[in-house]
Amino acid sequence: MNLPMTQEWLLKMAEKEGNGVISVGGLVGRVEANALALASPATERGALAQLVEWQRRKLRWTVEDLAEKANVEVEDVLAIEMGEGTPEPRTLFNLAAEMNLPAPKLMHLAGLVAARDPRLEKAAVRFAARSAPIEALTADQAAALDEFVRVIAE
Repeated sequence: MNLPMTQEWLLKMAEKEGNGVISVGGLVGRVEANALALASPATERGALAQLVEWQRRKLRWTVEDLAEKANVEVEDVLAIEMGEGTPEPRTLFNLAAEMNLPAPKLMHLAGLVAARDPRLEKAAVRFAARSAPIEALTADQAAALDEFVRVIAE
């Protein structure tokens, strides 16, 4: 049996269920989270990516250090710092706790909450605009980049 489980179909079924918390396999929550993530402006998600990376660097932690301290996967931290995908709420809460950042604001920037905060949105735009790299790479960064480029060019 093959069910037409598109996002539209799931939303329709969720509505028929009264948009309740309980649904088959929690699909309603996943669809809602995906819909919210898609609605999140790219600027806010970019600001989240830069915020996590810079805060981590300020603390002088590697991506692996942060992942270990926050008890999350390295791949999840990398995805957040690259602005890819939709982070799980648990991941954001753990990262926020380790980096001393407000979890609700991270959830907002990731597009996981529907409430809009115009002040936060404006600040995110300013931050994203100012966070474009303008300084030269450090010697270590340049060496790492050169090594990586050599490997991918092979």
